Amino acid sequence: MFRTRLKDWIWIHNKNLHLINHNKITGKYMFFCSDRYKLMELAEELIKKYGLELAKVPDDNFKVGNDWVLCVYDESPRLHEEMKEYDLDDIRYCGWKSDEETRQGKYSQEFIRNLKNQSMTLADY
Repeated sequence: MFRTRLKDWIWIHNKNLHLINHNKITGKYMFFCSDRYKLMELAEELIKKYGLELAKVPDDNFKVGNDWVLCVYDESPRLHEEMKEYDLDDIRYCGWKSDEETRQGKYSQEFIRNLKNQSMTLADY
């Protein structure tokens, strides 16, 4: 497990980036929390437990309102029910978002509410 920085994101990988089959990834599970380090710990836990390959959180300059966002990538929403178990007091699971929904500009109401006073645009997610 290791981390890299690229553009405005901290990427968490379970193996070398060049070994990840990006063609298999079709979307992401999204979590929000005011503590970015808790999200990074959660990303590592989910990657290890479920054999996922990749996750990201924004770097120091980009928050969604008062919260940070964690995107955990997968081939399908196959773990949606399991991810609900990680919806805790301070970490909120906001569901699965497909890459197609991202391309179409579709966002959850919670995400849009949290985006106020944000310097990133919707296209960044």
